[in-house]
Amino acid sequence: LTALTGERALQIAAGPDRPDLILLDIMMPQMDGHEVLRWLRADPATAEIPVIFVTAMAQETDEETGLRLGAVDYIIKPISPPIVLQRVRTQLELKAARDVLKDTNAWLERELAWRMRENLLIQDLTIEALASLAEAHDIGTGLHWTCTGSVLVRCSCQAAFCSKATGDLQPKAEYWRRGLQKLLMYFVARQWFA
Repeated sequence: LTALTGERALQIAAGPDRPDLILLDIMMPQMDGHEVLRWLRADPATAEIPVIFVTAMAQETDEETGLRLGAVDYIIKPISPPIVLQRVRTQLELKAARDVLKDTNAWLERELAWRMRENLLIQDLTIEALASLAEAHDIGTGLHWTCTGSVLVRCSCQAAFCSKATGDLQPKAEYWRRGLQKLLMYFVARQWFA
């Protein structure tokens, strides 16, 4: 895609077919390349598009200004096509690597949120089971095994419900449900043979 003015360059960059890289001259009619780059960096939709200045402005201060504004490279005219091609290739590879890192970070954040929800579910089930067991202990009447058994049945059913209601947490909830069932069997056996 080619734009002859800065305004047209901004329209293309913000459009549906965003470029992976922009080659930008500094000397353009109406809006110069520095101003275009400022607008690109100010817009979140275009802020991460790499920009290489290709210009006849050969002063060191010009290059320093362009890089300070956020250009990834600065090529002075007249150009050598093989060198420009290699610099473009390098910047495209770097952009692809940044995109992969960005996607990986987003996936890791989703995974962390999922693990936190999973841990909170397990924590809630454990706390409820332990609190109910503490309340069910009745040494005076000898009915604590019966009370404990009913608490474990309730916790086991709740774990089964949670595993069905939160499909992504099913493996852990199922693990806890089986553990509570084993504990229930232990208490039932203790009561039966007591």
